[in-house]
Amino acid sequence: MKIGYLISSYLPKVGGAELFVHNLAKRVAEGGHKAVVITPSRGGSNDKIFNYEIVRIDLLLNRLLFINFTMGKIRLEKILDRLQKKYKFDVWHVTIGYPLGTAAVDFFNRNNIPCVLRCAGEDIQVLPELAYGYRLNKKVDSLARENYKKFTAVVAPSSDMKEDYVSLGVPEDRIFTVPNGINCARFGMNTDRRKVRDELGVNDGQKLIMTVGRNHPKKGFGYIPGIVKELTKSNASFRWLLVGKGCENIRALAEKEGIAEYLIVKNIKTSISDNKEPEMPDNNLIRYYKASDIFVFPTLIELFAKVLIEAMAAGLPIVTTDAPGVKGIIRNNENGLENKRGDIKGLSENILKLFSDKPLAEKLSKNAMRDARHYDWGNITDLYIELYKNLVKTV
Repeated sequence: MKIGYLISSYLPKVGGAELFVHNLAKRVAEGGHKAVVITPSRGGSNDKIFNYEIVRIDLLLNRLLFINFTMGKIRLEKILDRLQKKYKFDVWHVTIGYPLGTAAVDFFNRNNIPCVLRCAGEDIQVLPELAYGYRLNKKVDSLARENYKKFTAVVAPSSDMKEDYVSLGVPEDRIFTVPNGINCARFGMNTDRRKVRDELGVNDGQKLIMTVGRNHPKKGFGYIPGIVKELTKSNASFRWLLVGKGCENIRALAEKEGIAEYLIVKNIKTSISDNKEPEMPDNNLIRYYKASDIFVFPTLIELFAKVLIEAMAAGLPIVTTDAPGVKGIIRNNENGLENKRGDIKGLSENILKLFSDKPLAEKLSKNAMRDARHYDWGNITDLYIELYKNLVKTV
């Protein structure tokens, strides 16, 4: 098969959508299929090292679609027509519904080409109290409602997102739930746990809590100083490792509260492997996972909380919330502990529970490692290939 992957931004920019497409295209190509990533974004020096092709199209296309959707759509359709004639794709797979997905779907339908949409978060989810979501704009919401239901199939990484598609008028028989993936084998790398903890300044007897992600309001990281204050009331001995862009702002909040000593902040950049391919997740991040004792994720809303399955693969017991994008991954008291969103006291109590209840922590860790295997990229890629083949048969 020949699959065209259309995405509005791409590597070297590193984000959840970009990493998803890279990992899927790479493994689809390994399976003997033709995978081509098409993107209106600037390239990097690594474009030619991948086993799939990257085609960089009009860099101003996204901006044009935002300013004048009709003119941008005309421009995009001309590009798609040229690429379809050149590659003769059997399936187009669009990641990120707005603006490219909404502008491209009519071209696919007119030419009777199966097309798949996988939204990436802000293009479908809304959280008004945080001003989160493109669809808070009435024009964007209208475009999403009009066009998402035109795709041959849409992919929901979680059951919560399936409900979002249904609310936009997408027929349920066109919605396929396929979670995000990870490379489980990479989490088997040998790690000198003591050495990593020494590097971080974690003393013997201290528990190491870990949280990963960019500091966006939807992640709930602003609750962390409050949780730390609750934990200090119990005289618990711990440090909290925050890994991600903007997490230094959480440390600044903690400084105002006089509790900054408990926080360690790291911002890891993607490293390059010996074969010149980006390591995702970075080896240092995996080392931090494996050197930690508990993973805490106080998020308010997610598309699919990939950091949770990374923590699971590393064998960490998890404390998190009942946020969309989490509920389908974590089963309370089975492979993690859940709290209501924004429940600082409850999150603190569950962390302390894992500090003191070793059998519970071991049970959650064991079950988490078992469940993480279901999300291995080999399994996820097979599900996508099966979906593509079934769509081609229907044409």
